[in-house]
Amino acid sequence: MLLEAQNADGQTALHLACRRGSSELVRAILEYREADVDVLDKDGDPPLVFALAAGSPECVRALIERGANVRSRLREGFGPSVAHVCAYHGQPDCMRVGLQFIMFIYIYIYIFFFIGFILKRTYTMIGAAIGWS
Repeated sequence: MLLEAQNADGQTALHLACRRGSSELVRAILEYREADVDVLDKDGDPPLVFALAAGSPECVRALIERGANVRSRLREGFGPSVAHVCAYHGQPDCMRVGLQFIMFIYIYIYIFFFIGFILKRTYTMIGAAIGWS
């Protein structure tokens, strides 16, 4: 398919759109289910790296909303983190977008486990009150 085509550097249309910082083009590409937000180029970089380097929080947000992996280390686990790329390229707005998403995930996990803890404790107390052992 056309969206999967790669240039000599292994970059897809999504990589190139992110490198330009064109959020409209990125969103147009991401409308297609087949678009892979985590596809790696020959250097092992996903489109997110190019969006960060371009300083486009809109592109970063579009990729994250589509499920781009912001918590992994880049270059197949051996490279810098997304935060490192933001800091290296001096992109505070992109850093904010990434960190907001990561904080949302941690808050969601915390709430999920907290509710589970409360429910377990409640069921234990109810069980003890009615004689369950």
